[in-house]
This record gives sequence, structure tokens and C-alpha cells, in this order.
Amino acid sequence: MRDLIQKYRELVCDADFLRFQHEMIAAVYDQLGQGCAEKEGEVALVTRIAETLSGQSYRRLRIHCEKIHGSKSYVSFNFRDKPTTKELGDLILISLITHGRKRLLQKLCIVQNKVLHSGKCQIDLEQLFLLKNFPLFSGRQGLFRHASDIMFFNSQECLGAYGFFEESGDLIHVNAKVLSIALGGGKTFAKTGLSNGSYDPSVPGAQLSGFSLPWIDRPGISEEAYFRRYWRGGLLPFGPAIEPLLSSRKTLHDLHDFLKAWTSLQIGEIVYVFDRAADLEAARFTDAVLQAVNYNEFIDFDDANPINEFDAGYTVMVSHLDLAQD
Repeated sequence: MRDLIQKYRELVCDADFLRFQHEMIAAVYDQLGQGCAEKEGEVALVTRIAETLSGQSYRRLRIHCEKIHGSKSYVSFNFRDKPTTKELGDLILISLITHGRKRLLQKLCIVQNKVLHSGKCQIDLEQLFLLKNFPLFSGRQGLFRHASDIMFFNSQECLGAYGFFEESGDLIHVNAKVLSIALGGGKTFAKTGLSNGSYDPSVPGAQLSGFSLPWIDRPGISEEAYFRRYWRGGLLPFGPAIEPLLSSRKTLHDLHDFLKAWTSLQIGEIVYVFDRAADLEAARFTDAVLQAVNYNEFIDFDDANPINEFDAGYTVMVSHLDLAQD
């Protein structure tokens, strides 16, 4: 764990890595500007991002993006007292840290993308309920068909999110819970409805600045923090600011913030820690997605995976930090 944190810190404090991020962001902005000028929809705009980023790398970090063709994934669940069926997002964000083929940390975020018109768009409150709460659901089409009573823990409340493309060629990334609070029961999203800054102050631990507290170089401190958080179920003694890898940014107001956070592995719900599932069903979902984009070339997977046939259409974006690389 100490090696993980030290090498992560080396990456995010590296001036050349920051330059790599800036250049990558500029290339994506250029593509989104072209797409918005042609009035493309969210599918085409997400494809532009994926095609621009795929194959980019810096030292230990590599980016893999791929569009999987298949049926949209629809799931059934109870929206309050009413059964309903909704799409389970259209973009999968995965943040992955490995040492060689061994997984050390893995995060997942399921995103629903939309295009803003005059700065606004309508939100399907039933789908928002799904991406915010992840109630028990059953598959109807796509990845989870024939499966029932699927349960995602979503303990960090970072599993579901929305991406809003602005007509200017920018992108807003909003956690589903933050969006629900911003809407206040309404159906119309407007950028002005988000609180200023990069977090929602009503959500404890939502303002996650990676290194806002000094790093304490005491033997065992990292292992102690990990043990408290994930094995005892207790709280970390120093709060989320000292654990950027275990945290997730919840609101990112432009493409620059979004891509910096994602390539710094600060987006998504933790589903694997040290090759053990922290959220079993979400981890199996992530494994199925990674195997569908042939990621068994890079990492080892569990033998037991109930999703045997991948039939779902998603754009998948993987940010992968391999500590074994020089």
C-alpha cells in the first residue's frame, strides 16, 4: 500500500504528467468543438472523446477506450411504488491500478450522457433514481438479461453519474446524488443549478482535494488507513483529503477538470481493493466489461464470473496505472 501511494504521488506531482494532461485535454476540446459545431448527439461526442484518448500513455499510465457494439442494457426496478424499466447508462469509466497482472485498486462509474440545449435538458427522474440509489434490479435487455435481484452496494455513492455536453464544446460531469439535490425534485437540469465550486457542501466528504493535508511518512500509516476503512468498516482517522485513491470527485464543471480527475484516478466507486471485491456484483459487472475489451491481456480475473455472454452496447474508457512499469 505504501508503494502504491508513493508511486501515485510521484505521478500526480510530475510536471511532465501535468503537461501530458494539458495536451490531451486540448486535443479533446478540439474534437468536441468540431462535434458541437456539427450539432452531433451525445453518442457521437462520447465517441470523439474515446477515439482521441485511446492509446495515449505516460510512463506507468495508459488509456484504453473502446466502443462495444451491442444491445443497450435495460434493467427493471421499483421507482418508489411503481415498477419501471430504464437504460443502465451509456458510458463506462474504469480507473485501475495494478502491479503487473495483479489488481490493487479498481473503480467503476456508470454514466448517462446528454446534450444541453440553451444550457438546459430534461432529466428522466426514474433513471436518476436508478443511478443515484441502485435499488435491487433485474435485467431486461443487454448485459443483465435473465439476471434478477442484482444488488450494487454503492457505499461511496459514486457509482452513477451524468455527463452534460454544452453547446460550447465543454463537458460537465455530475454525480447522480449531487444532480438529484440540484434538481430539488424538478426535471429540468441547468448548469446554473449546480453549487459553485467542485462539490456539493451537503454531502459529507464531497470536496476531495488530493493533497490538502500533509503526507505523514509514518511506517504502517497507509496499511492502517486501508484496514480501518475496508476491513473494520470504520472511518479513516484523517478524513478523505489524505486518501485521494480511495476518494472520488463528485462534480466537475468542465472537460479540463473531468479529464484531469479521471486520468488521476479520482472518479468512480471502489469495486476492487487488493484483488478482493469490495462490491461483488459491481466488481463482476466491471470484470465483464474489461474482458469484453480484451483486458485479460493485461490483468488476471477471478474464475467465477456469472456474466458469461457479453451482449451490451457501451463506450468503455479505462485509465490504467501499472506500478510494475518503469
